[in-house]
Amino acid sequence: MDISSNVIVFGAGGFLGEHIIQELAKKNFNVHAAVRTKPKYSKNNFSNQITYYEGDLEDSQYIRKCLEGMDAVIYTAGCNWQPGLPITEYFRGNVQLTKNFFKALDNYPYIRVVYTSSMSAIAGSKTPVIFTEESGRSQVSKSYLSPYDWAKIECEQIALNYASKNHNVVILNPGYMLGPGASRKSKVTTSGIVLRFCQNDFPFYVNGGHSICDVRDVAKAHIAAINSGKSGDRYIVAGYNLRMAEIYRLMVMITGFSIPKELPVSVAYSFSVLLEKLSSLFPNQVKSLHHPDFVKSSCLYYYGESQKSISELGYNITPLATTVLDTIKYFYNLDLISEDLSFLEIMNNSNLQAIAYIREMAKRHSFSEFLVPRVSEIYRICESNHYLNNFLLNLVDDSIFSYRKGKLQIKQAEYKKYQKTFNKLFEYLYFASNDFLAEVL
Repeated sequence: MDISSNVIVFGAGGFLGEHIIQELAKKNFNVHAAVRTKPKYSKNNFSNQITYYEGDLEDSQYIRKCLEGMDAVIYTAGCNWQPGLPITEYFRGNVQLTKNFFKALDNYPYIRVVYTSSMSAIAGSKTPVIFTEESGRSQVSKSYLSPYDWAKIECEQIALNYASKNHNVVILNPGYMLGPGASRKSKVTTSGIVLRFCQNDFPFYVNGGHSICDVRDVAKAHIAAINSGKSGDRYIVAGYNLRMAEIYRLMVMITGFSIPKELPVSVAYSFSVLLEKLSSLFPNQVKSLHHPDFVKSSCLYYYGESQKSISELGYNITPLATTVLDTIKYFYNLDLISEDLSFLEIMNNSNLQAIAYIREMAKRHSFSEFLVPRVSEIYRICESNHYLNNFLLNLVDDSIFSYRKGKLQIKQAEYKKYQKTFNKLFEYLYFASNDFLAEVL
């Protein structure tokens, strides 16, 4: 299918959908977007290259109107987890809409369909198991699956049934998507876990696991699947198989914030059941944001292997630190994080640890109030000075970052050596500053 092809994206207003339509526009496809309400983008968001269709996916006539004249469809519409959302909405917002879409598609058998499923339709084990497209469900802990998991399983079966009738459908199973929104007004969903951590709005977690991937990589895989991939096949587009503790540790390293407390699933589940009962008795005073069925599923592992997508779709996996760092930068630039993280402007995958260590040394110094906002400046000084640059590299090699405490740990004998050099640098910067002059004059 060439770039003159007409491609429509259902769910184009969602976290993944927005990235897909922008990537299609970059590649000069004739891009069409099915949305409930047309978003208000700035001029640099390719909006002039996209034709929008406003409507409701519960309206079959609207779906048929969207399909007229299309060569390919990317269907990424659906309902993700939302705090306090009624359980019935996961069926309506996923299964019912998928049924409506494929029923309308019966009249357009020639259209290539790229259908977005989920790792929820493949995985979900009590112990870490890496699933492939061919894995059965014998190791899936069915009694622990969430309403969202069951909805995605049913949705995928609908898509597979349609493909079995010689219709042109390829299915993609993304892992847990992080990454920035496609615009400042994006409806960021799964990346919200990063925002809640940075806002200290996540006091505890249950240590299950996910296959973490970058939403931008997943968007590109969807576009590749328009021309590549076998009809009726599933393609896992996942990434790094990590426990939740490992994900939080990376966020602690980047930000310096404290890691949330880990709770056993039994304790978290009992607490959520209590809150659910209290919210039904006192709806105006108590709000239950986490339904017990979702809390129970949080101990599961949704690990996946993406080799098939790498081979057949050219799927790329961005380094995890880059994805998480870009996500935090996105929220910080939207002024959604109150703490001073100005050092993010120069932080990247290669210098992340060095900057984290400078930040921790600055926090420990008596001039911390002056030094911490200047971490970026201090790093640039170290980077431009041969002696200080080697000194910083040695510090990275000789130390460990305590993720539980969010602090740098060095052997006592080594620490005094590094502290002495940093103290000299910090004191030089402070006593040469206008802050010091204003204090003494």
